[in-house]
Amino acid sequence: MKKIIQLIVILLLSIAPLFGFIIIAFFSFVSSEHLFVKILSVIILLIGFYISFLVFKIAKTKSIVNFMAIPFSSPDLDNLDYTK
Repeated sequence: MKKIIQLIVILLLSIAPLFGFIIIAFFSFVSSEHLFVKILSVIILLIGFYISFLVFKIAKTKSIVNFMAIPFSSPDLDNLDYTK
């Protein structure tokens, strides 16, 4: 049961950036009749699928917590001795 919930969360995490790319590609596809804009919107959509796949792949190899909360603190903050 834990694996199923983890897979559902990973799928939702990977689909979330895809929606943004779908919206941008759709509105650029509909707004113009030029062939260049239509090709560009397809390229934007393909980039969205690639980024979504990368998010799925990274979230699947790491745990969800490690993927969503990467520590970016410096080693200087590890020792917080104020007497120095």
